[in-house]
Amino acid sequence: MALDILLGRTGESLRGRVLNSVFHIRTPFWRLSVATPEIRRRYFQAPGSPPRDEIYLRNFDKLVGTIEDQTIEFRPATGAELAVPTAAVLVVLFEFVRARNVLSLLAAAKPLSRRRGADASASGLGA
Repeated sequence: MALDILLGRTGESLRGRVLNSVFHIRTPFWRLSVATPEIRRRYFQAPGSPPRDEIYLRNFDKLVGTIEDQTIEFRPATGAELAVPTAAVLVVLFEFVRARNVLSLLAAAKPLSRRRGADASASGLGA
């Protein structure tokens, strides 16, 4: 099962599940509401520094601005639900295990497709 990973500013990490269904970010151009299943990872800037939070989406888009949510509702793999202040969070990785497996599969498939093209060309079947 894929778990989310929450990394704190003081070095702690928790595996579990983010329960928020949506997160909000204000960019210089607009305010967006992003559904949690669309997010791969989120980075938070240090409090007091210029606002530059980042949300990376599953389609590889990147949003930069200020994340407006004050808490992350999180259920650790072992324990009760927590309301974690975003000021205490450095990074959230969503469905980390699944994302890593997908990237491994894509990396493995790329050389295979090159080989198929080379084999087809060598046999006269390629275009």
